[in-house]
Amino acid sequence: RIGASRWMEQETPLSPRLRASLSGSSYPSIHRESVSLWLVSISPKDNLELFLKSILTTVFFEGKKYFSFTDNDDEISMLVDHETLESLQQTLGNLGLSHSLVVSPGKLCPIQVIWGKDYIASTGLIARLCSSIAQGGIPLMLASLFSSDLILVGEDVVDKVMELLESSASTFLEDRITSPKSRSDAKIVITPSDQSLRVISPIDTERDLPAFAFSLLKEFVSPSMKEGRFFSYTSTPSEVCLILSEDILPNFDLQYFDVNPAVWTPIQVYGESTTDYSDDIDTLSSTMASAEVSLLYMSTFHTDYILVPQSQSEKAIQSLKDHCNVTLE
Repeated sequence: RIGASRWMEQETPLSPRLRASLSGSSYPSIHRESVSLWLVSISPKDNLELFLKSILTTVFFEGKKYFSFTDNDDEISMLVDHETLESLQQTLGNLGLSHSLVVSPGKLCPIQVIWGKDYIASTGLIARLCSSIAQGGIPLMLASLFSSDLILVGEDVVDKVMELLESSASTFLEDRITSPKSRSDAKIVITPSDQSLRVISPIDTERDLPAFAFSLLKEFVSPSMKEGRFFSYTSTPSEVCLILSEDILPNFDLQYFDVNPAVWTPIQVYGESTTDYSDDIDTLSSTMASAEVSLLYMSTFHTDYILVPQSQSEKAIQSLKDHCNVTLE
């Protein structure tokens, strides 16, 4: 999804213009970080136990950093920094199983757009973000969290993406998308699911981690669900977000979490285009926005997922059929 590029050497702060445009409470906060990330996949999934020490060290002992772990029926996909990647590679190398870790061909730079937890059910926010980036024809990946969206782009285009976001930041919460963007050059394959997902976020990770550490540890080491599983853990310097099945929600002491009240349905998305994933995300998100369907988006190594409120899932699927070059599986 991205091309090979260089490590970033220094953090680029918000420009004065962007900082001024986001100074009011009605605009999101946009942060570009100095860290470089790798997208990796564990194959086969049975080898997960070999990685657990490195993964759990990252989750529980290394403080505020970028890390994402998504486990579903088809794959285990992770977003890791260089230090964690080296640890994973060393573990497998010592076991003669280096082939079990598949690494993306290039590094990713994270840009975090913080909306605030009150905006998670808003429609059109992802569409506005992706529309500005798609104008530049820039490949991207996206991970929706509890109160923000994490944009992932190649380091060679991150300056351009920041320029595009800067130029449109003041309209993110103002413009209303009324018509979907059509595409006909490649099909989008979607696979709806009957899973019911919830989105939660620790209120104070540093203070309360001991209180829910066992529940979190169990989901990594001995998952409550083996079939029909969707579990995603993502941490950034500003927040931690879990997306998990409603069936295992009672395993967590929710007094320590902000809990989004919506129940979300995942729809697996596979774009047959091999060059312009930004076009796929732009098309899907604008279609949901025009139908006034709330949307969360999760990119993984092999595929993407859109999450829509369960109460709007039929409307979402019908809108995709009506306005996108969609094949339903």
